[in-house]
Amino acid sequence: MPPARTVRQKGSITLELIIAFAVASLVLTSVILLLGSNDALAFEREFTERSIAEELIDDARAASTTDFASFASTASTSIQDHIPYRASLAAQSITPCVLGLAAAATSTGRVGDGVGFSAWLADTALAHSLGGDCEYQAATSSWSGFVAQNSIPLAAACLDALNGYEYLGLSASPYFAIVKDGARVAFTNGFALLAMPHSLDAALINGQPYAFAALASSTAQLGVISVRDPQAPVLEASLRLNGITATGTDAEAYHVTYFDNSAYLSTRYIIGAQPELHIVDVNEPSHPFEVGSANIDTTINGMALRARLVGQITRIYLYAATTYDTRELAVYDVTNPSGVSLVSSVDLPGTQDGDSIAIQGNTLYLGRASNTAGPELYAFDISSSTATPRLIGSAEISSKDTTALAPMGSVLFLGATNDGASNRMLEAWDISDPAHMSLRGVLKVPGLVLAGIEYAAGQVFVLDASALHMYVGN
Repeated sequence: MPPARTVRQKGSITLELIIAFAVASLVLTSVILLLGSNDALAFEREFTERSIAEELIDDARAASTTDFASFASTASTSIQDHIPYRASLAAQSITPCVLGLAAAATSTGRVGDGVGFSAWLADTALAHSLGGDCEYQAATSSWSGFVAQNSIPLAAACLDALNGYEYLGLSASPYFAIVKDGARVAFTNGFALLAMPHSLDAALINGQPYAFAALASSTAQLGVISVRDPQAPVLEASLRLNGITATGTDAEAYHVTYFDNSAYLSTRYIIGAQPELHIVDVNEPSHPFEVGSANIDTTINGMALRARLVGQITRIYLYAATTYDTRELAVYDVTNPSGVSLVSSVDLPGTQDGDSIAIQGNTLYLGRASNTAGPELYAFDISSSTATPRLIGSAEISSKDTTALAPMGSVLFLGATNDGASNRMLEAWDISDPAHMSLRGVLKVPGLVLAGIEYAAGQVFVLDASALHMYVGN
């Protein structure tokens, strides 16, 4: 039976070969794994780094719904599978309403920079509180210089921009103007305000645009202007502030800022126990009513408001640049409008006034009057829930009052207005590191209005004594 034997032998040999091949494959696989163990470990570490960095971004997104202002650059170390990993989260303001986050993670002994992720977060809660008065695109130019785009002849005292429109308070009747796409809008209804606005702030209320005016009147300090139809604005309401018996310029409204359905108005300092700060509910713009006031014994030259989470309670702080000699920067808790309180202040070298103020992210910028005892530009960290600003940087604005500030990403636009109207300056400062601010570009603007600078949609709008100018950077 040879054929059968041959078949059996052939089968036996085939099985042995299969077994031998399997053993050889196991040995070969073991060799490959052994030789590639460093690559496998590197892959495992990179996967863990990626997971850690992604988790940092995800946690940041979740936290942004409750306390956007709490973000700050952090660093940490964790142990996973007996391997130490270093992680960091860096936060940087892209615009006053947008925060850029960069997360990175790397393992100890890793060759290279590890794995990183980045994301932009829009602070929708802040945008709502500001009435939509937010920018979502960073300033793209270096702004080492200014390129003129257009000029519109008009004599204005203040301006604000919202959704592609520029609103201006004029020094003569009709005391109000609207500019769109570089041209003044003609009023078809003959609209005119009661008096010149010292300050304007535009905001969206229930999706509709309004301009709030701090009027040069001692009997009707607040004007509420509906600008739903830019060609036919309407004075929706006017309001006399409570508790003021003084007359003249001290009793006029001097500044107005909108925040979270309220208009915050200030007058100049009034001698005697009369309120200089007033809070008006404007949730129904046609029926504004005052809900609180405070005697603060100073003139507020500029103010900005932010909500902060303090012990799981949201508090609203008003940051003010004031004329008070020992508190050029003052912080008021206005959460309860009928119980406004001073919660913190900063006394800077010298007695010169605080002249201007602006906030971007967790950094507050304060401008002062020309001061031989110290700088005129300051940067403060206001991320702490204690409401106490922490000084992080300053800069000298030689022989100039710093009367206008408009931060946008890594650039701070600044109005310098002291040593004669012919020498007033529009300046661009690099604030990518607020601890080391540096000058980028300068433009002489004779007659620059004290608070006459606004940034919107890639342009800087600048008021001088007789015109509105528009610039882009290079």
